Amino acid sequence: MPPATAKNWLSYGKDYGNTRYTGSKRINAGNVGTLVPRWVYQTAPIGSFETTPLVVDGSHVHTTAVNHAIALTEDRQAALARTSIRSAAARSSAAPQ
Repeated sequence: MPPATAKNWLSYGKDYGNTRYTGSKRINAGNVGTLVPRWVYQTAPIGSFETTPLVVDGSHVHTTAVNHAIALTEDRQAALARTSIRSAAARSSAAPQ
């Protein structure tokens, strides 16, 4: 498991201490009100859904409203992988009997 660093966002709260904080000096009380989204990745279907991406060594991993996980390249321009997330019950019911 990579260490929780300024570059890695390993869990919902950023790190294992759930700090929800970045040490970036570029965001401060004087400019926080002017922040705007720099990029948007549209998952299907279109609708209102927000998620906290995990960032590990520059790769971004997102979940979607329809139980998919998407891994994006470091520059977030291309999807590295997309997979369906199924519950343990769904996996066992789909197994051969």
